[in-house]
Amino acid sequence: MRKKEEIIKKHDAVIKASQAGIIMVSAAGNNYGGAWEYPASYPEVISVRAIERSGSIADFSAITGVDTWAPGVGIYSTGIDGGYVEMDGTSMATPHWLGKEIY
Repeated sequence: MRKKEEIIKKHDAVIKASQAGIIMVSAAGNNYGGAWEYPASYPEVISVRAIERSGSIADFSAITGVDTWAPGVGIYSTGIDGGYVEMDGTSMATPHWLGKEIY
């Protein structure tokens, strides 16, 4: 399947989920100030960029088109060996934003 067809097919699935009342949240992307990436760029999806502890935008985070932000630098996560590691990324910011919205 060609890339454009894949994108359309994925967007159709996102539209159906949105119409069913499912709220979708996605990491905006780690592209150093660029535009949000798929699936975060779909209008039905809430896109999240990463900020530093100081509140400034993380240098690696997408900026253009992003809906919201959350902490995404120096976030503790589980490591491959079962321990904990500090990680950076919009994928670290997304669960923080979602947790804040839920509670």
